[in-house]
Amino acid sequence: MIINTYNTFSWSNVDKEQKDKITKITQSILDAQNLYSKRSLADLYDLLTMPQEC
Repeated sequence: MIINTYNTFSWSNVDKEQKDKITKITQSILDAQNLYSKRSLADLYDLLTMPQEC
């Protein structure tokens, strides 16, 4: 089971196109993490060990 934690931070005003782009990129990150759900985030974000998809 993967539990995602989101940090809160203030957003500038974004238009629908920008919001859609952010949403798409965020989803692709989550999808890549799910491919390797048994690996730690440290492994996924380590430049030496991160999979190509991340």
